[in-house]
Amino acid sequence: DNIRVVENQLHQHSNCCESMRLSLNNTSNNRVLVCNGSLIFNKDLLTLVDYKQSHIISANPDSNSLEIGFTANNEGVLENLSYGIENIWAETFFLHNEEMVDCLRGIVSGIDYKNKFAFEALNHLNSSSRHRLAVVDGSHRGRLTKLDNIKTYHAVRRYYESTSTK
Repeated sequence: DNIRVVENQLHQHSNCCESMRLSLNNTSNNRVLVCNGSLIFNKDLLTLVDYKQSHIISANPDSNSLEIGFTANNEGVLENLSYGIENIWAETFFLHNEEMVDCLRGIVSGIDYKNKFAFEALNHLNSSSRHRLAVVDGSHRGRLTKLDNIKTYHAVRRYYESTSTK
């Protein structure tokens, strides 16, 4: 009932932060789940959402189409998201309250973020001691696939065609 589809009509000339800005500006929700639109995942991933805290979700290391990794401290709090880090981020995160949503909205509304990646905005959000993100372990929930090229699309299509019950 409370779903609104928002399209970034300039997606070829901007990046995911612009899409996030448009989405956040079109919601009145205080709790927001953000997923990369190119991900294919099963519903088990959604069972990992912890509605009591803001967090990212980690991915199975076999999710080789995902490129962004993360570091976390001993308490399971995110420290950094970046390329080339072994722990894989599922490109999915949840913000659990109005303050976190408003803070991210303010970050991605800056002109400097129009062409930046989501992980860069999350690093900015997470840099404040008031807005720390936890890490929820999703590595045991199966492999995620990111449809980032036509070869991956065809492989996924063939897989689902061969496993469907017609």
